[in-house]
Amino acid sequence: MSENDLIDQSSIVETMRDVLAKRFGIVRSTFDADEPIETLGLDSMAFVEYVFDLETALKVHFPDVPRELKTLGDFVRFVTAEVSRQRTEAGPAERQ
Repeated sequence: MSENDLIDQSSIVETMRDVLAKRFGIVRSTFDADEPIETLGLDSMAFVEYVFDLETALKVHFPDVPRELKTLGDFVRFVTAEVSRQRTEAGPAERQ
């Protein structure tokens, strides 16, 4: 079992879809893990806003988002790994 298995990736993806829908009007069914990030139609500033909104929704702080992320799946894996890392470091009392 990997560390990422400790975090419910499906709930993270659902949060990512919800933020896209609420903030940018992108319908959740358009979220495809194999799709290039650019197909969402977010310019660089909108993507930064998306990342900030995800931080708020997931109650984490992302370090710089790697530029080599190409697909939504890559981004999901990055977000899941960061949520897992930060919640593990926080300990049980701070996860809630």
